[in-house]
Amino acid sequence: MSIDRNLALAASAALLASLLAGLLAFHYWESVKLLAAGFALVSIGALSRYPERFARESFGFELGVFFALCSSFALGLFGVAVGACYSIAAGWVAREPPQDTLVGLLCIALVSFLAALVGPGDVLLYGLGFVFLYDLLCLGIYSFMGHSVFGGMKFMAGHMLWSYVVFSLWGEKLVALLSNL
Repeated sequence: MSIDRNLALAASAALLASLLAGLLAFHYWESVKLLAAGFALVSIGALSRYPERFARESFGFELGVFFALCSSFALGLFGVAVGACYSIAAGWVAREPPQDTLVGLLCIALVSFLAALVGPGDVLLYGLGFVFLYDLLCLGIYSFMGHSVFGGMKFMAGHMLWSYVVFSLWGEKLVALLSNL
């Protein structure tokens, strides 16, 4: 009888260990999916700024703010990390001066944080509102630093137009996709 009891105990321990391993693998898989999605969004967003290496001015045709806001709507504070990583990577890709990268980092972190607090809703309306806030913050800081207000207004106009296009075409779809990770 002691063999049967030892066998039952070993089988129970093996079952418990396999359940724990399965739970850890499931949790790990969810983290891997989340990190892979974040890496993809940051990479695509930063690469969308590559043409700025060759232009004298930026006209706001980029995907990073869109990705950061959609991540914040769908995943909460993870969107702040996406926005911060995007800002640093985009500064490197576009060869921005460090102070310009810092301005973008501060603005996107604040706006992504506020978007995470608001959560999902009307993605187009909230998205454009937060893009407008981001642009106003950047314009104010850059003006204070001595940059051209007219150049900032050109960026703002192009960025708002581009943001309307991407939020209206892909905003709801991206938020739904990220929500299901």
